[in-house]
Amino acid sequence: MLVVGSVIARAGSKRLPYKNLLPYKGVPLVRKALIQLVKSKLFDKVVLSTDSELIARTCMDIKELSIINRPTELATDEVASIPVFQHIIENFPCDIHLNYNCNFPECPSEVFSEAIS
Repeated sequence: MLVVGSVIARAGSKRLPYKNLLPYKGVPLVRKALIQLVKSKLFDKVVLSTDSELIARTCMDIKELSIINRPTELATDEVASIPVFQHIIENFPCDIHLNYNCNFPECPSEVFSEAIS
């Protein structure tokens, strides 16, 4: 069974631009979330979907991370998450896809394993 974990992080939040880069305990939210997914060792692939080169560069040194550039049409406030998830799965086919919202930085890896099972 192929399991993909993802974090979706746009640059263009209207309420709080670049909120995904805000530090939480000294680490950008998006980076912290991706590291949690990788360290859990529950995923065959960990993917960052972003429209921002800055967000991508903040995370590109994380080993075992794949970065997918989100198309402009999937990077607006009006686009729901499901089309973004579909874009990830089209590029990284899998049996199970788990998305972790980096706006909730305190998430034990047991939550990931429960969600997968």
